[in-house]
Amino acid sequence: MTTHASITIALSPDLVLDAILDPVTMPRKFVGAGPVLGISRSEILEGGAVLPGKTRRIWNADGTVLDERILAASVAEGHRYESIAPPTGLGGLLASKIEGEWRLDSLDGRTVVQWRLTMVPRGKIADAILRLAISRHMARAMQSCLRNTERLALESASRTVQREVAIRP
Repeated sequence: MTTHASITIALSPDLVLDAILDPVTMPRKFVGAGPVLGISRSEILEGGAVLPGKTRRIWNADGTVLDERILAASVAEGHRYESIAPPTGLGGLLASKIEGEWRLDSLDGRTVVQWRLTMVPRGKIADAILRLAISRHMARAMQSCLRNTERLALESASRTVQREVAIRP
C-alpha cells in the first residue's frame, strides 16, 4: 500500500528540510488519525544530526517501536528512510516493511513537498486491511503532518528573523 501527500510551503527547501528532519518535533508533527498512531517520541540512536546510515527510533503513542534507517537527508536527495525490522504491535502484523520518501522541489521561492509512504503487506489479508481500513487514515495523518511541519517551519523562520532584527545595531 502506497500513500501520498503534498504541500507547498512558503520557505526555501533548506528551511523546510530542517523542519522535516528535526526528531524532537516529530510528536508535534505526526499526530496520527483514526487507527494510525501518533508519534510520542523520536531520536537518532547514534546521536547528532539526521544523516544517511543512522538509525531513527520512533515510539508510537501506544508504546510500540519502529527503527528506521536513514537513506537520504539533503535538499538534493530529499529525505528517504526504511524500516530496519517490521514495526512492533499491529503495524508489524500487517506490514513487513515501511519505506518513506520526501521530495523537496523549489518553486518561485517556495518548496513543494511530496511525501510517499509505502507499507509492504504481509499477505493478501494484510493488504486488504491496509487498503480498506488504514489507507484513508494514513493519508489524513500524512496531510496533517505536512501542515504541522509547515507551521513549525514558519515559526522557526520567524524566530530566526526576530533574532536577526534584535541583533542589528
